[in-house]
Amino acid sequence: MKKLLLTFILVLTAGLAFASTKEEIAKDMQVYSTDIEPKLLEALGKIEQETIVIDKILDNKAKGSVDTSLKIVNNFSKAAVKHMSDNTHKLKTKEVKDYHLLSIQFIQLSNEFITEAVTSYKKYGQMTEKEKIRLQNKYGKQMEELNKKNAAILQKIQEMVH
Repeated sequence: MKKLLLTFILVLTAGLAFASTKEEIAKDMQVYSTDIEPKLLEALGKIEQETIVIDKILDNKAKGSVDTSLKIVNNFSKAAVKHMSDNTHKLKTKEVKDYHLLSIQFIQLSNEFITEAVTSYKKYGQMTEKEKIRLQNKYGKQMEELNKKNAAILQKIQEMVH
C-alpha cells in the first residue's frame, strides 16, 4: 500500500528532469518550475509525511489519530489541486499542460485511495489483508494507467527536445 502512495510522488517529481531545451517547452517548464512546482512540492512533501503516519497506524505499527493525519492529507491535496488548477492557464504547450493535468489526476486519485483506506480501517478497526488486496486492485490499476500515460508524455517531451 505504501508503494502505491509513494509512487505518485516519485512520478510527479521525476518527470520534471526531462524538460526540453526547445523554446516553447523551455518557457513552459520555467513557468512550471517557478509558479507551480514550489507549492506543489511543499504540498507533496507534507502529504508524504502524513501518508507515512497513516500507513504506520493502519499497519498497527504506531498509535495516533488517523483522522488528524487524513484531514492534513485532504487539505494539502485540495490546496495542491486548487493551486495547480489556478495556474493551468499559464502553460501554453500541450505536452507540459498534459503532464500538469496528469499530475492533478495523480493527486486526486491518491487522495481518494488514502481516504478510502482510512475509512476502511475505521469501519473494521484494522486494515485486513482482504481489504488491502481490494484497495490495491481498485487503485493499483488506475495508478498503473496514469504511470503509462505519464511515461508516454515524458517520452514525447524528450523526443521533441532531441
